[in-house]
Amino acid sequence: MVSVKIDNREFAVRDGITIIEAARQNGIKIPALGYDPRVSPPNNVEVSIVELVNGKGTRFVSATSTTILEGMNIRTELLTALAGGAIAFGATWAGSRWSERN
Repeated sequence: MVSVKIDNREFAVRDGITIIEAARQNGIKIPALGYDPRVSPPNNVEVSIVELVNGKGTRFVSATSTTILEGMNIRTELLTALAGGAIAFGATWAGSRWSERN
């Protein structure tokens, strides 16, 4: 078990699971476009972004492919998650074949 903080609440979770698994096991819903826990490993079309906070600042990471580590401080609040999701979606869309044709 490892100790993590999600939205300012402390949790002890199993080592080796993803952020989205840890959150869902503790009743925290993280929106996830294209995510299906029955499919492993996560694929490149998933968009589920959370904010990872550390002493140097924050960064956006994928909740479906980032593995929980001891001491992580994760924020899933709507505004920051939406901003990160919009950035990730824009980057994914910009690199898609469809956007190249239009």
